[in-house]
Formats: sequence, structure tokens, C-alpha cells
Amino acid sequence: MPNLLEIFLVLAPEVSFANIAKLANIITTIFRLSVPVTTRAIGRFGSLSTLRW
Repeated sequence: MPNLLEIFLVLAPEVSFANIAKLANIITTIFRLSVPVTTRAIGRFGSLSTLRW
């Protein structure tokens, strides 16, 4: 799988780097889930669940 962060850096002129990193983390979490993809599962298994937005 290609590095999503590098792909999303195309958005850098329009979106802050912090938001790009969060988006890449969410997408990576979706790809790695072995349970049905729901917002609860993304929050539970993603590493952003411990961070404050």
C-alpha cells in the first residue's frame, strides 16, 4: 500500500498538515479494520481516539 501521507500532501496548499495527517490516519484505520467499518469501530481502533481535536 502506498504511503497515504505522501498522496494527501497534494492537498497541502488548501488543507493544513495536521488535518492531512488525521485524514491519512483515518483512512489507514479503515483499511486495517477486520470488523465492519462503522464510526464507532474507526474511533475505537484508530490512534486518534486518544487525541483531542
